[in-house]
Formats: sequence, structure tokens, C-alpha cells
Amino acid sequence: YGAAKAGLIGLTRVLAIEGARNGIHVNAIAPGALTRMTENILTDLADKLDPRLVSSAVVWLAHPDCPASGDLFFVAGGRMAKVFVAQTQGWFDPDLTPESLRDHWDAVNDMEGFATPADVAEELQLLLRHFQ
Repeated sequence: YGAAKAGLIGLTRVLAIEGARNGIHVNAIAPGALTRMTENILTDLADKLDPRLVSSAVVWLAHPDCPASGDLFFVAGGRMAKVFVAQTQGWFDPDLTPESLRDHWDAVNDMEGFATPADVAEELQLLLRHFQ
């Protein structure tokens, strides 16, 4: 189930890129709402997670004025938030070794100044600046 949800992120991104040339926007939601599947799990929150609150987000994302495309949104209980995958600035060593990674593991994982590349070209720019 979790792997399938993660796959939707990639599918959404690719479909948004492919649909852009035809003016097609593609987004996905990760809904949180009371359903038969969740009613025994949510207990105290159940009355706050009305599915109608999720459907409002779906209507907005389908509206021609909505600029979003290729995005994933968490929607539950009246809250909508963009979910995204990011990269840390990382660590660069032209002679990368397991030992240099061990010694700079904090830099690999430091989330300060993270980047959110929109496509492969932007992702490559993060690497290319180290070769200049």
C-alpha cells in the first residue's frame, strides 16, 4: 500500500510533464477522511474528518484557475498542505569513498537549504556546480 502511494508521486510528476504541452494539469491528493476503512482507526478524530472537506480540494485542483501541476497535497479536516520530495545540499568529494561519506554524514543529511528540483535538468544543476 505504501509503495503504491509513493509510486503515485512519480506518476503524477511524469503525467504533469507530458500533459503540460496540451495544457493538462495533473495533481494527486493524500486524503485523510472518515471512511468505513478508517472509522475504527480514527476514533476521536472521526467527527473532524468529514470527506466533504477533501472533495473541496479536489474541486479546486480541477478548476482552470488552479496553477498547480505535478504536485501532491495532503488534505484532511479542513487543512490542505503541499507534500514534496527534496534534496539536501549534500556532500561532494570528487574521490568519494565510504570513509569520506562516514566523515561527512552530517552534511549529507543536513536539511538546511534543501532544494526541490522540478525536473532532471534542475537536479543536474545541483551536481554540475561542483564541477566548475
